[in-house]
This record gives sequence, structure tokens and C-alpha cells, in this order.
Amino acid sequence: MSIHDTGRGTSIFNRQENRAAGIGSWFAGPKTALSARSAAEAGREPDAPDGRCHSQAFLMASHLEYRFLGRLLLAMAICSSMAVGCASVPEVHIQDHAVEYTAYVVNHGRHTGLAVTRSAVVDAMPQLAANLPTGEYLEFGWGDAQYQQVRGPGSALALRAVLWPTDSALHLIALPESPSKYYQINEVVTVTLSETGYHALLDFMADSFERSVNGRPRLLTLPEYSSSALYAGQGRFHLFNTCNTWVARGLERAGYPVSSRWVVTADDLMSQLRKQR
Repeated sequence: MSIHDTGRGTSIFNRQENRAAGIGSWFAGPKTALSARSAAEAGREPDAPDGRCHSQAFLMASHLEYRFLGRLLLAMAICSSMAVGCASVPEVHIQDHAVEYTAYVVNHGRHTGLAVTRSAVVDAMPQLAANLPTGEYLEFGWGDAQYQQVRGPGSALALRAVLWPTDSALHLIALPESPSKYYQINEVVTVTLSETGYHALLDFMADSFERSVNGRPRLLTLPEYSSSALYAGQGRFHLFNTCNTWVARGLERAGYPVSSRWVVTADDLMSQLRKQR
């Protein structure tokens, strides 16, 4: 078979060169590409600028074609590796952590109290600000009003308070630091609440005050010492509604996992709280 295809008037070398000229023009520039295309359309061989033979032009064009294909394959390999690398990077999810609030349950043996910061009490119950004892924290104790107003109450008064429904009172005691630091002997349980739960607890404590006609909490007695105050309370005190029941109900209102049902003694409540530690 002849190297030249006389039927079509174009040699094999010409066809290869024409194809190479189109691809090689990507490297050779617009002027060279235009010259190669014009020669191909006219049915003649491209001009060799320096008089070299056609085989040398063909080899140069083929070389350019291979260089182009090599670069193309290299670029594809790089892009593929980058895609795999990017796909393997784990997603990082940034979560906003909810603000947590702290309340304290203090075990005094026979009765328990709830403690929160003084600033929280002032924000929730601004009417108390004038008569609140000074301290970083305030402990609230709910119980029989008469029992809390008598110095050294005897067993007879305690039995009366338990067996017969009586008026209630709220005893507020100021603490210079957190209860967990202040009380060295008493058991103190730290209760962590959400913002909603904490405000629900403060609302419960505010609702426990008996209000006068002007809506202000009713002060029963002036504090005998600067670190406490006694206010009239809402509700009646009796065997099935003790100070420990009151604390459990407050935690229930705050959404804390305790139950006030059948809570009478301090241990009834503290045993539930110990399980949450």
C-alpha cells in the first residue's frame, strides 16, 4: 500500500499533521494554528518555516500532542485526588451549648431549704429588694409560721404544726458565699437547671409569698439579725405539706427529675436527689 492516499489527495502524514496542528496550536499560539488550518483546507501541506522535512514537522506535532495529553491526564489525576481528599474530611458540627443555671438544696436534718443567688431574687422579685438581707446567696425555707417565730420551739409546737394545718412563712437567710462552700457539715446538693427551668423555680418561689393589698410581700417581723428575714407564706403547713414537700414542688416546677408525691421528711427528698448525682 502506498503511503499517499491519491484518491483523497491527502497523505497520511498530512492528515496526522493537520490533526496535530489543531491540538498543538493550544501550545503554539493562534498564529501557528491559523496557518496549519489554512493549509489543511487548501489541500496542501503546511509550510515548514525553516525548510525542514515533513517527517520532522509530523514528529514535532505528535510530540506536542503527547505533551498535551500528558498534561491533561496529570490535571485529571490532581483534581481526582483533591476530590477524594475533600470528601474524606469529616464534617464539623458546631453546637451552641445552652446556658446552665445552678440552685442548691441544703439538708438541715429535719428540713431542707432552697438557695439561689441574691441577684436572681432581686430580678425576679424586685419588691423584696428593700428588706432583703445582704449576702451573695439567699436560702429560702418554707414552714409553719408560728414555729419559725418562736425561739427554741418545743415538741408540742412541732406536733401541733404537723397534725393541724397552720399558717406558713418563708424564712430567708443570707449567705456570704455558695452553700456548698458555706456549709461544712450540712449536705448540699447542686442542682443544674436550664434557663427556662431556673426562671420557673424563681416564679414558684415568688408565688409562695403572701401579698398585701398593694401586691408587696408581707413582712412578718423585722429581722433580729441582718442575715435573715421572715415573710408570710402562701399555703397551709401540715403533715403532707411540709418544708420538704415545698422544696420538691419547686424542683418539679423547674423540670428537675424529682417527685413531690409522698415527700414528708428531708430524707424522702434527699434520697431522690442523691440518685441524680
